[in-house]
Amino acid sequence: MAVARVLIGSSLLVAVAACGGGDDASSEVTAATADTTDTSDTSDTSDSTDATATTAPPTTATPETAPSNTAPSTTEPPAPTTMPAPEPIEFDLAALPTLVEQIGDLSSVDPLAFAVELGFPLEIGVPDGSVLYRVDHTVTARQTDDAEFNDVGTEYTVIAPDGEIPDVDIDLDDNGPGSVQIIEIWDPIMADLGYERKNSTTSDPGDPGGPNTVNHVYVPTETAAADVNGNPAEIDSVFVWGDEDVTGASYRSDAPPLQGGYRIDLSAEVSPGIVPVPILDSLIGAMPVPDDASFADASLRLIERSPDSFDADKGLNYIEIMLEWTAAPGVTPDQLAAFYSEAEFDGDVLIAAEVPLSSDGPYRPAEVSKYGDTDYRVPVLLLQRYGGQISLSEAYDEGDPAEISYRVTLNPTDTELAPPE
Repeated sequence: MAVARVLIGSSLLVAVAACGGGDDASSEVTAATADTTDTSDTSDTSDSTDATATTAPPTTATPETAPSNTAPSTTEPPAPTTMPAPEPIEFDLAALPTLVEQIGDLSSVDPLAFAVELGFPLEIGVPDGSVLYRVDHTVTARQTDDAEFNDVGTEYTVIAPDGEIPDVDIDLDDNGPGSVQIIEIWDPIMADLGYERKNSTTSDPGDPGGPNTVNHVYVPTETAAADVNGNPAEIDSVFVWGDEDVTGASYRSDAPPLQGGYRIDLSAEVSPGIVPVPILDSLIGAMPVPDDASFADASLRLIERSPDSFDADKGLNYIEIMLEWTAAPGVTPDQLAAFYSEAEFDGDVLIAAEVPLSSDGPYRPAEVSKYGDTDYRVPVLLLQRYGGQISLSEAYDEGDPAEISYRVTLNPTDTELAPPE
């Protein structure tokens, strides 16, 4: 059952002026905020005194009334209202192609709305005019001496309007106007969500003048929702970053122009077996996996592709999905290959097939094949259009369980393939 996101109130516009550095930088930020319209009574309540003396009328004695034998009625206090527990948000994989087609031009999508569609769990807006740059979700199984849990990291990144943010500098007051801007914009948004700011950190660049970064850390209070996409969770913190080089241009050999922007990331813990990224959870549910295999890792990333990339003709943005499991102790890649040779795929979601050499040809049915001395590969087609692969491998460390991994790339130009004749 699909669950709508209703975190707080219904008003959606917060206008905040960014200060510092002599720049007149004001930004409108879309966020969920409660309606605070004042509806109090403003009638005049001042005291007045009548100067004319009046004489009270004579009083009349009231006869005594016999006491009643009826016990006074009592009214039970209303039962406390309890909010229903949130339900996990589900994603219909049939809607994935429509979503992927939109990444061809990220300047045309609403950054927050699109990040939420891909699994970002909180309604934390960004300045109007920002352009979505990256989305990154990871879920990793962890085990300590005391507990087992899944570690969750989820974030989205935007390029700021005009590709610039106010200066960030540890030598300026309050770490510069770029740091102050984050406080002024995001403190009210995070407070409405039940978070409070704890501290901040500014980078100390190796080269004078930056580019620099600053982050402010927000932690949940008792009013913050304790779930990630409807799944019970222990939320650690939310970081809001200002980055003068949010695309990493200063590290690239082709030296593109620097672009400033913002990144918002959340870290949390959930119970084993929970993958609170709806797209990943739906895909895991469609994947045939041996019953005794254990979930290890999952990720979904919206990534920019270099214009010089071999696959640049498929679009300059793509989504990369990875799922991993570990086999039971003692299970070998040979045994996993036997399992997948007979596994039944959900034909509406996955089929053992591969993309043809000719992009307009039918897909080609595929089987398990050996790769190297010990490993195996199974080409798998997602939604009859996205080519991916299941890999069955020995562990890197001797004695560790064998590994099952699935990787698929989603391009905005990928089209549905016809079955073979």
